[in-house]
Amino acid sequence: MKKLSLVVRVGSVRSMVSGVTSEDVQKILALLDGVAVEAHVYSGTNKCFNVTEKMLRDAWSNLDKDKYYWINESHVERLVERFTVKNDYGNTLACTLPNSHCESTPAEIEKMLETA
Repeated sequence: MKKLSLVVRVGSVRSMVSGVTSEDVQKILALLDGVAVEAHVYSGTNKCFNVTEKMLRDAWSNLDKDKYYWINESHVERLVERFTVKNDYGNTLACTLPNSHCESTPAEIEKMLETA
């Protein structure tokens, strides 16, 4: 596993809702649309990332609330509580980064892995 900086690209809300089953991850991806995240990359098609409270709050303050009208402040509070609190092992919950919502293609990521 390597860590790479990858940019989240949501595309249309419709593609995000149909391509991501977890509503919480849908909201995190929408909040971070266009943001580079440090992803844990196992392969071009298997990658995840962690969020911080600062990332989520900054994203909320910059969010296009007309486009993402289905996300509100209580959702952000729930995401902060669920994804940024450390468990007994000192880890926080990770989010998957689906291929269709990553700016880099799987082939580009495989090349990055070779040179990292």
